[in-house]
Amino acid sequence: MEAFRRLDPKLRKSITFDNESTFARHAMLGEALKMATWFCDAYSSWQKGAVENMNGRLRRDLPRKRDLRNVSDEELQDILLTHNLTPRKCLGFKTPTQAIMKELGIDVEISFKSNFALGV
Repeated sequence: MEAFRRLDPKLRKSITFDNESTFARHAMLGEALKMATWFCDAYSSWQKGAVENMNGRLRRDLPRKRDLRNVSDEELQDILLTHNLTPRKCLGFKTPTQAIMKELGIDVEISFKSNFALGV
């Protein structure tokens, strides 16, 4: 609940859960933060396509066979930053960071400096 409280209310209108006991107290979240809560039908991963898409992307860097206990916090931060700064076609070729900032009324321009041309 604390993670959602930190979000601007415009960004926390609804949430979709898997059908498992972890989310048994979903009504508290809905009532406390005025969020609509939904549950996916069993074996219907397409009902939360954005999450499944992101899971697939993350599996490129963190395959199932990799022991996450051996991944440093620095490496995790690098992976998250890379994914959040990768433009997406579905976002009009904006990055997820730019898209969420736009929802908050903040226009962000991200420029990248490449060291490749310098041979570094």
